[in-house]
Amino acid sequence: MRRARLNTALAIAVLTAALLTTVSDTVYDKQHQLQGLNGQIVATKTQIAQLLAQERQLQGEIAAFDAQLRAVQVQIDQETAKLVLLAQQVDQAKEQLALKQAELAQHIVSSFGKTGARSPSSRRNGPRSKP
Repeated sequence: MRRARLNTALAIAVLTAALLTTVSDTVYDKQHQLQGLNGQIVATKTQIAQLLAQERQLQGEIAAFDAQLRAVQVQIDQETAKLVLLAQQVDQAKEQLALKQAELAQHIVSSFGKTGARSPSSRRNGPRSKP
C-alpha cells in the first residue's frame, strides 16, 4: 500500500510537472504573441499619427487653395465688372458715332442743297457731255 501511495504521489508529481511545463510553455507563447501584438499596435499608432499629420497638412493646403480660389473669384468679378463698363462705353460710343454720322450726313445734304453744288461723286466724273 505504501508503494501504491508512492506510485500515486510520483504520478501526481510527474503530471503536475508536465502540466506546469505545458502551462509555462503556453504562457511563454502567449507572451511572445502579446509582444508581437504590442509591436503591431505601436507601429499602427505611429502610422495613425503620420496619417493624421498628413491629413492636417492636406487640410491646410486645401484651405490655402480655397483662399486662392476666392481671391481669383474676386479678381474675375472685378474684371467682369470692368468688361461690363467697357461694353457700356463702347455702346455709348457707337451711339455717339451714329449720331455724328447722321449729323454729318444731314450737314452734307443741307450744304449741297443750299449752294446748288454737285455732290462730290458727280464732281469726280467731270462734266457730262451730251450725246
